[in-house]
Amino acid sequence: MTRYVENVQLFLKDIAEGYSLLIPRERAEGWFFEPYEDEEVKLEGYPNTISSPKEYLFPQTETLYQFHSGEEGLEYENRIPRQTPRVVFGVRPCDSAGVTRLDQVFLEDSRDPYYAVRRENTLIIGLVCPGAVAPNCFCTEVGLSPAGSDGMDLRATELEKGLLIEEVSDRGAALFDSPSLKNSKSWREATEEEAAEAKRVQEKAIQEMASERDLADVELEFEHPIWAQEAEYCIGCGICSFLCPTCHCFTIEHSGSKNKGKAIRTWDTCQFQDYSLEASGFNPRPDRLQRLKQRLYHKFKYFNDRYGMLLCIGCGRCVSACPVNIDIRKILAAFERKKSVTS
Repeated sequence: MTRYVENVQLFLKDIAEGYSLLIPRERAEGWFFEPYEDEEVKLEGYPNTISSPKEYLFPQTETLYQFHSGEEGLEYENRIPRQTPRVVFGVRPCDSAGVTRLDQVFLEDSRDPYYAVRRENTLIIGLVCPGAVAPNCFCTEVGLSPAGSDGMDLRATELEKGLLIEEVSDRGAALFDSPSLKNSKSWREATEEEAAEAKRVQEKAIQEMASERDLADVELEFEHPIWAQEAEYCIGCGICSFLCPTCHCFTIEHSGSKNKGKAIRTWDTCQFQDYSLEASGFNPRPDRLQRLKQRLYHKFKYFNDRYGMLLCIGCGRCVSACPVNIDIRKILAAFERKKSVTS
């Protein structure tokens, strides 16, 4: 069923009665997903959030387990979180597609119980982009769409006076049968005219972001001079990884003593010099050149070879935030031009 939400504020208020609700909120530094506080939610001028929903599924820091000395040696206690049902509203298509990439890593290969409990209790209401919502958006260049629904449970499209909401998953459909929404006056079944209007909005967004450049099929060349040119400027700060919706590297450290302590998982990045440092002292990626190669090869080859999808979703955060203006599109375009000349 396709539904039309006439009163967005009432709709979100009703959701918050039965779920923990996250919404996009503007701050001085930009937009962020934050807990709903019985407020008027404003989407006017909403570009994309500074950080993605990743931080709510895969936190920057979390305790995995605690341990202490017992009568028969060390005793362990897992700290798997207790996650109440949660709804994230307003997730852009690139970010929801990013969640599917995290699912591959944390659910498909081997089930990470910490990620799993959060993911299973998180419902995503995506919001179609009206076009490019940030200066460096390039989702269509990596095979995605501003109107995509990958990773969503419900897809919302902004119309002149409300939202048209389409079911993407069974969980999304079940939201409208929840006690707080089942008899709500905030929504009704959408008309054919409203569904057609939403289709036009989606098609317009796709047309506005159409690009002749295809970065999804670029063949990287390991010894190309572009690597050295760009790596010369990299300062190894890791901001590209920490803001990326799909980067998922982490380290685990133990805090405490040999008799009592805890294991803490923290985000890490292949852009840090110590990330690949081995116990012997050997480092297979000792300089920024090798680390830059690793990042893009993982995004555009290794992950794709393994899962059949790119690890880049074209949100443009790494481009916008890089303090030295490294642009992965520039790097990839160098290979694209070479391929077009030789093909």
